[in-house]
Amino acid sequence: KTRPGAAPEDHWTFQVKNGVKHLDFGELGYAAAARNSYAIFRRLRDEGVIAKGVRFQVSLVATDSGTNVYFDDVANWPMVHEAYVRAMKAEISKMLEVIPADDLLIQLDLAWEVVDLSIGDEQYFPWWPESTLDQKFERYMNGLVQLAAAVPENVPLGLHWCYGTW
Repeated sequence: KTRPGAAPEDHWTFQVKNGVKHLDFGELGYAAAARNSYAIFRRLRDEGVIAKGVRFQVSLVATDSGTNVYFDDVANWPMVHEAYVRAMKAEISKMLEVIPADDLLIQLDLAWEVVDLSIGDEQYFPWWPESTLDQKFERYMNGLVQLAAAVPENVPLGLHWCYGTW
């Protein structure tokens, strides 16, 4: 069964080099972009263009959406997920060095998670593991819990369940 975007010719996938035991994505760029945008946001709010009390929202790609589509060796997913979560936590931490927690709102975007959940027990990409709906849900919730742990309690956290269609 062919699905939009699932054909190998539609996108690139990557491999973790044989023998690699630890993966580090380094800076993902979210914190740098957020810090730059926050300066503009503050200026516009100070000028009255943005209403007082409005928080600065940063949208971040959830773990599985940021990795599973791009790494087609499922055996590498635990290492890739761990590296991604570690990098995303560092990004959030760097944002909080410049953006006060009481001025920040974080949204986690779940695109491929929702696509995968919407097809139940099937698999969207040919390399994704065969899983029941319950197994998929548990896997995705575990990833969300890990990212959510990096968000301070006084920073609202939203989840964008992307229900877009092809």
